[in-house]
Amino acid sequence: MAKIYYRFNSLRVLSLFGLVLLLTSPNVLSAQPNQNNSPQQTQALDPLLVKEYLLHDKGTINVFTVSGNIDLVSVPGTRKVRIELYADQGFSFWPFSNSLDNYRITSLKRGNEISTSVELKSKHKASFWGNETTFSYKITVPESISTNLKTVAGTISIQNVRGNHLLKSTAGKITISDVAGTIKAKTSGGDITINNCKGTIYAWADGGDINTNNTWGELRLKIHGGGVSSSNIAGSMVAEVNAGDIEAQFMQVDQGISLKTNAGNIHLLVPKSVGYGLYARGSHIRFNEAGVFKGTYSSSLADGSINGGGVPINLTANAGTVTVELKK
Repeated sequence: MAKIYYRFNSLRVLSLFGLVLLLTSPNVLSAQPNQNNSPQQTQALDPLLVKEYLLHDKGTINVFTVSGNIDLVSVPGTRKVRIELYADQGFSFWPFSNSLDNYRITSLKRGNEISTSVELKSKHKASFWGNETTFSYKITVPESISTNLKTVAGTISIQNVRGNHLLKSTAGKITISDVAGTIKAKTSGGDITINNCKGTIYAWADGGDINTNNTWGELRLKIHGGGVSSSNIAGSMVAEVNAGDIEAQFMQVDQGISLKTNAGNIHLLVPKSVGYGLYARGSHIRFNEAGVFKGTYSSSLADGSINGGGVPINLTANAGTVTVELKK
């Protein structure tokens, strides 16, 4: 029995040693990435899916991908929606670990509403031997269209469209450029960048910054772990930050401004020729035009009017400095 037991253990050791050699020897087996995934070839990939739909009136497009990016841009003068879906199967030892059979891909049109999506057929988990497949959309649309874009793990980019827009990313940044209408953007793991947009804009970021430039209309921003930077604003703004700074530069103020941070600084720049009602509270208050202010003013509080009063401005930094500047 002792000889048999010794022989069994010897064989087991030799088998494990052989497996290690098999996995590490470059001439026997090496883990190769899918050839379609090299950076040089990504742009040359053939799309997994191509669909085109014609819209006769203003429409809506709904897009969902379980993992990957969504890139949407308008084409002037067209009524056509073109959808291209690209699959990146990533790095894998075995071909079945990232099989496309694990996913359900759909694309359809009902009236003026177009929907396309990539979803898991079941609760499939990432394999030890490889990463999940990512599915990225490249979409061209008419200029007048509403959008509903969602990705679980990826970025969203939307450009030059007019309508109602809902954008959600669980772990990625969102970029919005030259968009008009009602915009709602939310990400749990990235920045939100808004450039040259007009309308009513809502933005939530749980783990990044919100940056806006050249926006016209109403801004409502909320952020948990980052800061707000806004320049060349015309309109109104409400911003609430848990731990970060708020910087806002206005060309024109309408309705009012309300900025609050629990742990950070506020720096506000507004036109000098307008009257304001100012309430500012913080660890320290800095005001470059104290001569035009009337009311209660101290190192930590300003409560009164600028140029006789007018548009309300409310600024609160629970643990930070509030700076108010008037520009010509």
